[in-house]
Amino acid sequence: MEKGKIWVVVVIVAVIIIASAVYVFYFTGSWGVDLETRARDFVVLLKEWRFNEAYGLFNEQMAAAITVGQLEAIWNGVIGEVGAYKGITGTRAATEAGYEVVYVTTEFERASLDVKVVFDGASKIAGLWFFPKG
Repeated sequence: MEKGKIWVVVVIVAVIIIASAVYVFYFTGSWGVDLETRARDFVVLLKEWRFNEAYGLFNEQMAAAITVGQLEAIWNGVIGEVGAYKGITGTRAATEAGYEVVYVTTEFERASLDVKVVFDGASKIAGLWFFPKG
């Protein structure tokens, strides 16, 4: 193969690689991390009472703000208010104040709640709220 054709092939491959990386970043919110899946997994960890693992997804600021015990107390409080956890019915993603946010819609015995999971640039959980689906 001629040198000119080799360079054309190299440039085409480089463009494909760059385009793929941009696509992944654009549609997952970070390099290779699907934040909707991560948020769903976080809620499942809470449901399964695996608070240490859920806590491990927090960034440094969140970990400094609450303890594993407090995370467990928050979940117990939610269960106490709305009844037994039944499942996840959907997710939706947004960007708010420079953060990637995933709303995980959950069904409980007496109510539907949105679990707002906020992610920092490193795809770690930087914020967490529970509120009536709206």
